[in-house]
Amino acid sequence: MSRLVYLDRWMVVVDKDAGEAVQGRRRDQNALLARWRRVVGDGDLQPAHRIDQPVAGLVVLARGAEAFRTLQDAFREGRVEREYLAVVSSPPDPSAGELVDEIVVDGASNRSRIAAGGRVARLSYETVGATDHHTVLRVRLGTGRHHQIRAQLAHHGCPVVGDTKYGARRPLRDGGIALLAAGLVIPHPAVPLSIPLRAAYPPGALWRAVEATVS
Repeated sequence: MSRLVYLDRWMVVVDKDAGEAVQGRRRDQNALLARWRRVVGDGDLQPAHRIDQPVAGLVVLARGAEAFRTLQDAFREGRVEREYLAVVSSPPDPSAGELVDEIVVDGASNRSRIAAGGRVARLSYETVGATDHHTVLRVRLGTGRHHQIRAQLAHHGCPVVGDTKYGARRPLRDGGIALLAAGLVIPHPAVPLSIPLRAAYPPGALWRAVEATVS
């Protein structure tokens, strides 16, 4: 279950578990947004961005319409620094670089694919560690497209471990994938201040091995 990382009168930042929906479509889903509205006692909380349900890590919830607009603009304009850790089944070649692709969303299958005529998707990556069987990448987003990291890494031969939707051989036991929204640097919506935040490593042997090897 998600944990509180930061709280003030303008925003709430939480550390989400893999498998937890940010904003559930069904009434019976105990989604992150509904829970934190209850915990904080603020029915106006809105997600300033989203991360995929099988991904763990940091989620920013805005308090009030003005903070919501300001934070959304910051994400859309690339003023929020977003860092992910991705555990992949094959090492990239080269070991660090930038990926620039065009990405198309298939709403029927809830998948993205790399294809001409899509929206530009840009990320940078570097290899920061390796476990006995996997490679660990630090990924920084330049754009925020649907399933961007998952689709781009898979297209370039490095599917995220556990991500069977994008070419991984088998799922992880907890139903998540080995992708962590690990860090944010957020320009505060009301004062001239940037706030650096970090997510905790998820539980389990895979992430313990990642924590031990990341440089």
